[in-house]
Amino acid sequence: MFITIKTIIDQHIIYLRLEGKKQTSIFIYQGRTEEIFYLYDFLDALITQQTAPEEAYRKLDDLANKHCETLRKLAKQVQEARLNHDENAVKKTVNDYDETLERYIPVLMAQAKIYWELENYVQVEKIFRMSADFSEELMKKIEKEEETVAFEEQDKKLFHLCIVNMVIGTLYCAKGNYEFGISRVMKSLEPYNKKLGTDTWFYAKRCFLSLLEQLANQLVVLKDSTIQECIQFLEQCEAYGRDVSTIIEQPYDINEVPLIPEAKHTVTYEARFLKALFLKIQMS
Repeated sequence: MFITIKTIIDQHIIYLRLEGKKQTSIFIYQGRTEEIFYLYDFLDALITQQTAPEEAYRKLDDLANKHCETLRKLAKQVQEARLNHDENAVKKTVNDYDETLERYIPVLMAQAKIYWELENYVQVEKIFRMSADFSEELMKKIEKEEETVAFEEQDKKLFHLCIVNMVIGTLYCAKGNYEFGISRVMKSLEPYNKKLGTDTWFYAKRCFLSLLEQLANQLVVLKDSTIQECIQFLEQCEAYGRDVSTIIEQPYDINEVPLIPEAKHTVTYEARFLKALFLKIQMS
């Protein structure tokens, strides 16, 4: 099953709404009023988004600012507790920090989703830039979670970190910063045997096609080392993409789905073609 980024986000929002109702009853029982207010405000903003995106963004922005302020205070408290060698205080404050971070991330993603659907990618980038203090923490958290799941289920494919890197890379490429953008796109597909698929290749090749167009028109200049990295990346895609189709078949009969995709409809074929274009530019 191939799921788009938007579908994943929408499913996540639905899950949050259903889970929010369950959590509210739990928090009421436990007397945790702070979480109740957070869930109420967050769900209210998500519902408002359906009819008034601007008002929803304002509500989410208020929530995000509160979380950012709390995270900064907790980070300072952790440093003070460590200086005082108070291990109990460190443990408690770190737990509070993690809980606040878990509440902040859905708010940040909901903000970005509003402008993503409007195709205002510049504003999406601004939202993530405002949260630069926590971006590294987010990436490490996702990577750690993926490593844990991968250890337990070695054959399972995980795309959370892949999507984050792909979105960041695409945004930078759209802004004309291909040097950094294309590096994030290439990073997003590592390891290739687990991250290379029909959907991920579709988004990756769009960035490479855009880069090739800019290079052909002499609108951008790349280091020789960067072009070589692109060629090496495409060689890896060529090696791992033999059985990865580049199109999604939708036949009426499931028995009509080809077990082995046609040669021209594989990642290997397209990666080889893109590599030839880069070699041609490199030699020109």
